[in-house]
Amino acid sequence: MSLTMGVLMTAGGAYAFFKKGSKASLIGGAGTGALFFLSAGLLNAGQNRNGHMVALASSVALVAGMAPRAYASKKFMPAGLVATWGYFRQHTKAKRLSSGGESRELGGEHHGANAGQEGCQG
Repeated sequence: MSLTMGVLMTAGGAYAFFKKGSKASLIGGAGTGALFFLSAGLLNAGQNRNGHMVALASSVALVAGMAPRAYASKKFMPAGLVATWGYFRQHTKAKRLSSGGESRELGGEHHGANAGQEGCQG
């Protein structure tokens, strides 16, 4: 899911830049996208705790940056959607960290010390 979020954030920032000339959207989208890509790489390398921490921080940044914009504009798209994604991602990542950082990322493969245990989901 971190890889998907990275693609969505990067593509969304690029779209806003090309459509409206928003440099802030380009920088924010590329920045959070890069953090989600980093998270996916860490999870794929078996560094589950670090990968989930990076994803959690990225998700918190999305909510902190986009929720006020959605509230001020009174529109769900696009700020409300991004804030909602961030909220649900931070919830799942916090839950994952509290359960020991078990992970299933990048194609559904299990990684890390708990790779063979049942119930390991991403």
